[in-house]
Amino acid sequence: MYIFNSIRLTKKQKELLQSNYLSLRETYFLQGKTAFNLQFKNIVGLGRSTKKVLVEFFEFKKHSLLP
Repeated sequence: MYIFNSIRLTKKQKELLQSNYLSLRETYFLQGKTAFNLQFKNIVGLGRSTKKVLVEFFEFKKHSLLP
């Protein structure tokens, strides 16, 4: 997947992101950014830069799905 290759992550961070990606994506699209922030905050080992890139990726996906 593009998001995993676009940011520089340690092996542990990549595993964390891969195991939580679907849940984070679903939370972002269905419950909004506030719920996403709370869920992301509970994942120990992923930093602010990872969160920033992930939110930008989700925003890009959201806008690219619109006609």
